[in-house]
Amino acid sequence: MTADRTAGRSSIYREPDGSWRGEVSFGTDPGTGRRLRRKVRGRSRQAVTEKVRELECERDAGVHRPQSWTVATWLAEWITGRELVVRPSTVQGYRSDTPHIVRTLGRIRIEALAAEQVEAMYRDCLAAGLSTGTVHHIRRTLSAAMSTAVDRGYLLRNPVRLAACPRYELPDVEPYTEDQARRLAVATLQTRNGARWLTQLALGLRQGEVLGLEWRDVDLDAGWVTITHQLQPVGVRHGCPPSARCGRPQARQCPLRTGGGLHRVPVKSKAGRRRLKLPDQLVTQLRRTRLAQRQDRLQAGNRWIDGDWVFTDGFGRPYDAHRDLKQWDEICELAGVPRKRTHDLRHTCATLLLQAGMADSVVSRSLGHTDVRMTERYAHIVDPTRQLVADAMSEALWSGTGGPRI
Repeated sequence: MTADRTAGRSSIYREPDGSWRGEVSFGTDPGTGRRLRRKVRGRSRQAVTEKVRELECERDAGVHRPQSWTVATWLAEWITGRELVVRPSTVQGYRSDTPHIVRTLGRIRIEALAAEQVEAMYRDCLAAGLSTGTVHHIRRTLSAAMSTAVDRGYLLRNPVRLAACPRYELPDVEPYTEDQARRLAVATLQTRNGARWLTQLALGLRQGEVLGLEWRDVDLDAGWVTITHQLQPVGVRHGCPPSARCGRPQARQCPLRTGGGLHRVPVKSKAGRRRLKLPDQLVTQLRRTRLAQRQDRLQAGNRWIDGDWVFTDGFGRPYDAHRDLKQWDEICELAGVPRKRTHDLRHTCATLLLQAGMADSVVSRSLGHTDVRMTERYAHIVDPTRQLVADAMSEALWSGTGGPRI
């Protein structure tokens, strides 16, 4: 590797692969005493020289002064910025992944992070008992953070993309059978807010989409429902500034804590915003729900919390995940079916529609899938139905004496 020193303590190097790299010094970090540098890369010496000169002009003009980020400090900074553009649940996922990343890589400076160290972090996570699905989620978080660092000029390339990740395959879908689905539908008639479960089963909604429904989204006379929002919990965060932490280990103990509670937020994608036709039986049950809700309001009196939620408790409050799952246990027991995830009602809806002969694209739009290929997860379940289609075509073209001979 040859080096050519340019003015202002900058360097231009030629890499073994023939490309060129430049480094510009921005002095030292007053907090750590480490050298602060910006790196650029190009295919020719001239291109890198021009980039280096641009950085030197920025440095001399005081336009930009990069910070020496460790993986831990950069993740914290990156997540804070992401709060402006993503949903609270997504931020919560980032924060859940962070301890696993920081435990192994936290003290490493991002410009020194190597693919081999990322792979070692994956191995540590698996050794700690994390599933391959969780490791892939951690990988997505770290890769997104490092990609932003590349975009902002702190890194030349994203080391996470160079690291091998454990192979992961989506688990098979295990929906309820048609008989079990019918028993669940009957059980919804025997419990409070049974329409909540019938809605998810009949329309294939996500849990948050059902719980986030408001009456303004539902037109019972015309038999339509519009899905635009979902209900999500927002985690509690420290409200005190980093420079003056309260010293409480848990955010909920912070006297200036922020966040917490349930919030109605827009659905994640454009495909998730959809308008669905309600089956007549579901319309009937939703009318009963609205009537029971009015009776609850009269009984609760001034304890009633005003809102427009479709599914509420006796005081007008929407259901959080804990209370929702408790009611789900009751439904499964009444129906005499094994308890699966509530999300499996969505899988069951998709399976029943496919078995009824609905096209994959129609089912995909109904469920709000962003990609029709997501429906392919149900292929092994509806293969018998597709065999019936093939048999019907055989009967139409080749049965008897009038069909073509092959």
